[in-house]
Amino acid sequence: MISKNNGLLFPLLLSLFTFFIWAGVLNLGFFNDDFQILEYLQQNYSENPLKVFTSQDISSYYFRPIPNLWNTLILNLFGFNPFFFRLSNLILYIVFVLLLYFFLSKLINNNTIALLFALLFSVLPSHDIFLVWTAGVGDLFASIFVLLTFLLILFTSNRWGFIFSSVALIFAFLSKESTFPAILLLFASGLIFKEKSKQMFLLGIMGSLFLAILLIYREVILGIHLFASPNVENFTFLSLLFNFFKYIPIISIPTFAYSKENPVGLLLNFIFSMILLVFLVLWAKNKESRNYKLLVFGVCWYILLVLPALPLFMRWYSLLPSLGLVIASSELIRNARRFLIFLALIPLILILSSVDIYSLRTWNKTTKFCVKILNETKKIDPKGRSKILLWFFPQYRMNSPVLRSGIQQAINFHRQDKFTEVLLPVSIVYYSKANVRLLESQARKFKFYVENAHPFLSNRNEQIFDSTSVENDYYHLKLLKISNKAYQIVVEFIQTKPDYVNYYFDGEEFRFFY
Repeated sequence: MISKNNGLLFPLLLSLFTFFIWAGVLNLGFFNDDFQILEYLQQNYSENPLKVFTSQDISSYYFRPIPNLWNTLILNLFGFNPFFFRLSNLILYIVFVLLLYFFLSKLINNNTIALLFALLFSVLPSHDIFLVWTAGVGDLFASIFVLLTFLLILFTSNRWGFIFSSVALIFAFLSKESTFPAILLLFASGLIFKEKSKQMFLLGIMGSLFLAILLIYREVILGIHLFASPNVENFTFLSLLFNFFKYIPIISIPTFAYSKENPVGLLLNFIFSMILLVFLVLWAKNKESRNYKLLVFGVCWYILLVLPALPLFMRWYSLLPSLGLVIASSELIRNARRFLIFLALIPLILILSSVDIYSLRTWNKTTKFCVKILNETKKIDPKGRSKILLWFFPQYRMNSPVLRSGIQQAINFHRQDKFTEVLLPVSIVYYSKANVRLLESQARKFKFYVENAHPFLSNRNEQIFDSTSVENDYYHLKLLKISNKAYQIVVEFIQTKPDYVNYYFDGEEFRFFY
């Protein structure tokens, strides 16, 4: 149990520390698909927010009424003000971290170790995406409700505890599809914690019945097929196995360091590995105080809840499974000498905190860059056309997404004369002092030189070794790699389409060329 001495002090300390580290998120504007999501919510749910329970998600293959309802209510109350969306994510994140503290304090029966691990979890660099991204609210709600489900079912014994854990499980299912394997974790936990097996199995059975009803409702009424998501397409056994292990080191890598060129992620993972290795050796030597239940529970948590994320690697699916790694690690460390625990974890927490603060500075630059880009699109003269091709559009600034999706909605949000179609034939990853020059212009043939930027056709991770080309009924494109950050692109239009106008981004502004 939590003692009276630290019953309020530890949670208060944890809340204030988490808020202080991540408070910089409150200064961030909208970016990426924020405009697309919020515009969709405003058009479809603002007049009747409860409609989220009877309609598809914006993606058409998801059903996530809880986060959609939450964001719709914020939108109705405060309008398109990024401050309140960032504040809501920060508050939910603090609630999540507090729940983790209470869960660990009861699970390992050590408030101090629980506090240290909750502090460590609160500053994991990969969590930046859940705080800066409006859509991150879905992952936060899903994680909160799953954690609350297990907190109540494991550590309450009355009827109300079971009822509330059932409600939390249902809310988890209505927050994100990645929570569905929580059913399997309940049955596995019933085998691990035999004293709670009856409650666990009963909740697992009830949860399975509700999940079956939910899937039928999604399929028959809403027309949402469980395996319709592109996330479950084109995967192999090797990719599943690779992604299973890839999600483990990703939890310590911030967005700005998510590249082969940046050594920060590798360095942080090395520090984590060395600390865990030391405590693993100590745990292996201390045979008397081992608790295999906690270790197995943590491993099962990770294995089962990472399953939905295996077909396609996506960093934002790491939040919920990573709790299993925290639980397993707490078992390895909880009985070590106190001074050794403090010596290892406190410096690590401080290091990660400094990384987080720097990370928010890079996000601040990214959102300001996004504002600049959208302000430039306001100046574009459509020349009487309703459709536009934007060449060399900066979808990324370094490793951070600027406008990765929802570009048309974001551009139209800032314009009075709307485009009916916005296409990005070639996009770029924008680096410092990036520029695009039009070298030659001959009737329908144009030659560009791209410097300090990485062009890509569909995915920023695609490799262009020497050259690549694209042909369609409108233009032929040939891209030649000169060096790592220098490319030559030749575009030749083979016909005129009266509805289309072409602009290119030169590194500062958009310029008309065809």
